Amino acid sequence: MLMSEDKIRRYFTSRGKRQALIQDYPDTIWQNGVPFVLDSSLSSAARNGVLNAIHFWYKETCINFIPRTNERHYLTFIGNDYGCWSTVGKDGYEGKQVVSIGAGLNPNYQQGMGQMKEPTFLDVAILNKHYRCEQKCRYLVDCLNGGYTNPRTCTTCKCPSGFSGTYCERIEPSYSRHCGGEITVDGTTRRFEMSVTQNSITSDKKCIYHLKAPQGRRIAINLLKVNGRCLEGCWQDGVEFKMTTDYRLTGFRFCCPETTRRRFVSETNLVPLIVYTSSRRIEVAFEYSIENQRLFDLESGNPNVIDSDNEHIFNNVVYHGNSRDGIIAAISD
Repeated sequence: MLMSEDKIRRYFTSRGKRQALIQDYPDTIWQNGVPFVLDSSLSSAARNGVLNAIHFWYKETCINFIPRTNERHYLTFIGNDYGCWSTVGKDGYEGKQVVSIGAGLNPNYQQGMGQMKEPTFLDVAILNKHYRCEQKCRYLVDCLNGGYTNPRTCTTCKCPSGFSGTYCERIEPSYSRHCGGEITVDGTTRRFEMSVTQNSITSDKKCIYHLKAPQGRRIAINLLKVNGRCLEGCWQDGVEFKMTTDYRLTGFRFCCPETTRRRFVSETNLVPLIVYTSSRRIEVAFEYSIENQRLFDLESGNPNVIDSDNEHIFNNVVYHGNSRDGIIAAISD
């Protein structure tokens, strides 16, 4: 991160960082698009990475990146310096702003932002708000579940993970018709077991469920087993439970065996559940019930759970032997 002496002085005033940013706003945003230049020092991989990032921000926000012609203020992406760095926002004092996509970046630093794989839904939502993207639309859509009006269409919503539809009113589609859907939570304690195997190198696999209890009730979950690739942030394989009322936030994520044997309770009657894998295989087992119902003992488990080597009852269909699309799933009382 690079800052001019004047910006450092104003940024670190006694009134605090946020006040300095408010004083400069909206001069620190690109209000008429972002002119850019791809320097010849960029490797082919770095060039493709920059273009992919530009496409991501175009698709997710109202921000337009445009090849520079003669604009005074613009970005230049270079690849012949050490590490990755840039100035902060639009610098009104500098015409050419350099963004380094160089060698030597420690990949561990990536774990300090977003979801390791890409910015989170809330990161993108905040940037849309910062750039006043909603003002691009004459009318705003009444989005549900933390969604907001898509500034590119103005007729649909951008939805948090786990939701889809024009108004974010539906369950996000799973990668296969053999998984996903709504699971009713009532006074009976049930156990959910599932494994998803990744046999493709071109796409991620996600199965999305909504655990739904009666209105006004909360959902209690005992996490019994998780077996995936154990990485900080669980960004390759894992299971995610969205337990708060703010579905924009990334939920509780688990991928390591040592994170099991714990209990948590939702803040509302709806819990989006996402089982995902992009590298190898994810296995998960948990018990669920309405809060205050007696949950199964964590040590003994439930002796009536269907064994993964036998038949599997899932979505009212009985599967025998081999799994479908790499999925083995069971729900039992």
